[in-house]
Parts: sequence; C-alpha cells; structure tokens
Amino acid sequence: MPNVIMGVDPAWAKRHAVAIVDFELGNITTAKLDLRDISPLMLAHRVEEVVIEDQYLNRNYATAKKLSWSAGEIIGLAKIHGKPFHMINVSQWKASMLSKRLPIDVVDEMFSLKMSDDEACALLIAMYYAKSINIINDSVFEYH
Repeated sequence: MPNVIMGVDPAWAKRHAVAIVDFELGNITTAKLDLRDISPLMLAHRVEEVVIEDQYLNRNYATAKKLSWSAGEIIGLAKIHGKPFHMINVSQWKASMLSKRLPIDVVDEMFSLKMSDDEACALLIAMYYAKSINIINDSVFEYH
C-alpha cells in the first residue's frame, strides 16, 4: 500500500490544486501550482500514487473538455514519473466525504487546517482514495 498519495483537483484557467498526504509521517502539504511546479513537489515528497478528480460532463461542453485536458496533463505527469494514477468521480468522493458541507469546513474540522476550497477538495480526494484502499478507516472521518 502506498504511504504517500497526491490528490489533484485539476484546473484550466488557474493553477491545479494539489494535496500530498504522507500517511507514514502524518504530513499534509497543499498548494495551487502550475503543471511545471508539480513534478519537483512529487519528487521531494516521494509521491507513490496520484489520485485525480474525474470530470463530469455538464451542460458546458467547452469547460468539461478543458478540464478533461487538464486531468490528462496530470495523468501524463504521473506516467512520466512511473506512478500509478486513479480517477475518482466527483460525486463519489463528495457523497462520501462532505455530508452536504463545504470542503473547507470539513478540512478545518478534521485537521484544523485553513486552505483554499480547491486545495481542500484535493485533500479530500486523496483521503477518499486512502479510505477506499483501507489505509485509513472511517473513524478518521467522524467529525461533529
């Protein structure tokens, strides 16, 4: 099982939101980065797997297409580094993690961390994947 997972909330007109979770050391690193800046971060943190939010096809075809291209950039980066990647459907992780709350509020309650909404999404994507492969259990997500 991987010890270091990178969650990504892809973006088109702005920087990608990235969250790297090191489950062995208990460290969380988040940032909003251009594609060229993600690779050094992956190397520095020894990322083992990449989890990317899969884009749903909404009414705005042009936006969905651009976001899919952005996810493709991250997939390419994972492949360049020889890291396995996984696509997580937005409705899956949100239904499991949010309980109709905002990502920043959930992250603040769970980890006492302040970050942008996009970075909170990237972190929750990584945590959802970790939960799905039993790195962590449901008790991590019991918050009030």
